[in-house]
Amino acid sequence: MVFLRVGEQTKTATLEDIKKITPKQAEINNLLELVSSIKSAGTNSKKQYLEHCESLLSIIDVSKEILFPSGINNLTDISEGKVLTRLLFASFVDTFEKYLSDLLYEIFLAKPVTLKAGNKTALVKDVLDCIDIDDFVQKEAKKRVDKLQRGSVKSFVEENQQINSLKIFDSNLISKTEDIFQIRHLFTHKNGIIDAKFINSTQTQQKEGEEFIITIKNVIDDLEFMVDLCDKVDIAAIAKFSLSTV
Repeated sequence: MVFLRVGEQTKTATLEDIKKITPKQAEINNLLELVSSIKSAGTNSKKQYLEHCESLLSIIDVSKEILFPSGINNLTDISEGKVLTRLLFASFVDTFEKYLSDLLYEIFLAKPVTLKAGNKTALVKDVLDCIDIDDFVQKEAKKRVDKLQRGSVKSFVEENQQINSLKIFDSNLISKTEDIFQIRHLFTHKNGIIDAKFINSTQTQQKEGEEFIITIKNVIDDLEFMVDLCDKVDIAAIAKFSLSTV
């Protein structure tokens, strides 16, 4: 708990108070400025993702004592800090996956003809249960998005021509993104303990059974990578499918 002296009184500091009196790490501040600069133009899906990233950066900013007590480039030896690091990492990865799904939904609504991709069919009952064509498009688009495969950007891009056609995801970008997702899976399903699957899927030099630990600098670098990727995908999608911006 943090206390502030205000005149002759002492009060408990709020999160906003702490933000004002605690200088930001340069890496955090730089990424916040980047997010702010690209948030003003884009889809609603992008806006929601970037706002989530801002929240995560704010959490990092006010959690220095457990996340990086010895500096942003050093590993924390505080167990709560390790847990929070894993949660923060998994959160921006999961939310990026949600961004792609939300973007695909926006594409379906803006260009209903894209629902024809993959030669998928709809049941007559599903069509007749709708009030009109717009109602059908919304329900069918939601159903398609709800059935999307999760946990792999590579699979997502391969299975959705709308995203693949943007020509953003080359082999190097896919490889980097898949590595980030593998770390997320390890943090979420194995509590950060390296297994054979992780070793086979990444270029890690660590051994099976060891704890995979990353610094907050690593987290910020990967978060910046995902923010930049979101921006590139969004710009391409707006241009190709004439999406609305906020």
